[in-house]
Amino acid sequence: VCAVPVKLEAGWKPRVVDKSEEARERIREVVSKCILFSGMDFREREVVVDAMEQKNFNADDVLIRQGDVGDFFYVLDTGHCDIHVEGVGKVMDVGPGGSFGELALMYDAPRAATVTATEPSTTWALDQLTFKKTIMDATMKKRQRHETFIKSVPILTSLNQYERLTIADALSSESFKEEEVVIREGDEGDKFYIVESGEFKVTKDGVSEEVHTRLKAGDYFGERALLTNEARAATITAVTRGVCQVLDRATFKRLLGPLEEIMRSNMEVYAKYADSVPTGDVDAEGKKEADSDEDED
Repeated sequence: VCAVPVKLEAGWKPRVVDKSEEARERIREVVSKCILFSGMDFREREVVVDAMEQKNFNADDVLIRQGDVGDFFYVLDTGHCDIHVEGVGKVMDVGPGGSFGELALMYDAPRAATVTATEPSTTWALDQLTFKKTIMDATMKKRQRHETFIKSVPILTSLNQYERLTIADALSSESFKEEEVVIREGDEGDKFYIVESGEFKVTKDGVSEEVHTRLKAGDYFGERALLTNEARAATITAVTRGVCQVLDRATFKRLLGPLEEIMRSNMEVYAKYADSVPTGDVDAEGKKEADSDEDED
């Protein structure tokens, strides 16, 4: 069954429903793990978080009835629900943080199961119109945004148009909370990161101060472990909430081969800390352009 096309009216904006930051964090966690939203970046998922509305149910209330037309996608905040399929019986249950109802909205198909609250339950619900328009809008904008972003990254300016488009298609977005560790010194490296927004610090065990200038939009990190097959040489931590565009190891090696020598020359900042704690000024290594592109990893 194919989804019915939804036309995006010019100037259409999803609604914003007020909710606590605690509730927003709960919704963010569920949405980030849902394959339905896997193609969205943090900002696009925030549109979904903004638009969700609270719906409360009593024990034995039916949230979704098999065979009905889909109207909402749900994220369970508190309570418990059972899911039954006619002729089969109970197929699963859902606790806080679980979600359901997306398939009927995606494919305009009848509800495939019945969802019933087994106790008083609170959900966050996204209506079908916002659901479909948000996904369509995200799909239309994703490639254009990635192309624009890549053109703004200094280390990637030497790539030709074809190479940039190839990377744009391969990028995935990861968001980080304040003080969240992105990569940890000593771990195996499997990803390359380009900062899209936010600020990140670089630290090493045994060194009291930061060992690199703060990483901001357009800077990159994570290349050292991928180029040398060695463990991560430093720890990268989000100073503020931030978003990075990410390439996995295989894609990095395949697409960024032409930039390997540039990246290797930019790794010299780490040599200073390889064998001992530094005695000099850790920021003396350099200029932001060199440092920022030259990253850590």
